[in-house]
Amino acid sequence: MRFRLRRTIRAVLAALAAAALLSGSALASVACYINEDAKLYSYPDHAAASVGVPEGLSCELSAIDGDWALVTRADASAFIPLRFLTLCDPIEAYAAQAAPVYAAADSASQRLGTVPAGTAVSIVGRDGSFFRIEGNAAGYVPASALSQQPPQAPEDAGEDGGAPRSNRAGTVIALAKSLCGAAYSDDPQPPERFDAGSFVAYCFAQAGVVLSPSPRAQGFDGDFAAITNTESLAPGDIVCFDTKSDGSLVDHTGIYVGGGYFVHASASAGQVVASSLASGYYRNAFSWGRRVLA
Repeated sequence: MRFRLRRTIRAVLAALAAAALLSGSALASVACYINEDAKLYSYPDHAAASVGVPEGLSCELSAIDGDWALVTRADASAFIPLRFLTLCDPIEAYAAQAAPVYAAADSASQRLGTVPAGTAVSIVGRDGSFFRIEGNAAGYVPASALSQQPPQAPEDAGEDGGAPRSNRAGTVIALAKSLCGAAYSDDPQPPERFDAGSFVAYCFAQAGVVLSPSPRAQGFDGDFAAITNTESLAPGDIVCFDTKSDGSLVDHTGIYVGGGYFVHASASAGQVVASSLASGYYRNAFSWGRRVLA
């Protein structure tokens, strides 16, 4: 019988090869325990004959078939949905990009926070297309956001001695995109909810850049070069807008992500969204950009 893993999950679970769980077939086994009262099935289908098992029962994971696991205990084998298993020895992995952490294996569930790109995490289980992690961050992370490979040290440095601009811009942009859908609030509490300025400041903080959470302060920060037209913007630049026509020139900011789009916390949308600089509203409201990452 051949057991397959989804492509997005295979890369991380390859770390289990040392424990003899390979992506192709059942070989040796990996120590697990059942994390809540569940059922064991005679084959991977809820219609199969089953028997109840208690939380905490130890077993050996022998293979994976979709969202099901083949487990062995006392020389007897049976199937159980993967979500009921917790690895006794967590797998170390890394956030390949800024990764949202959810309370359940569902992107519609409560967002608990964000794991910055490059952060080490401990995988203890899987549920569908999500991995369950524990440690400094605990919850469910999309499998596609994790990698078995550790972050690479930069070969060259930026002007301030930090990581190259491309690396830091990539961190800012990935985080900004991952936060799309996060709530807008006049009482921001990152990373749960944002206003425009706190969103920009939070994303840049993950790249080691400290900014004021005030859009006006961001827009008038003379430490950073001004970009006076949208054609000269580079991914990772701050975009500044005058949306109130009250003479302030900057009362809203976002992060340019390339291709004519920027990501921002929008009061009118009630959430973090991506918008086009070519739209009439934002094209007319654009004041200038700021190149924060040299």
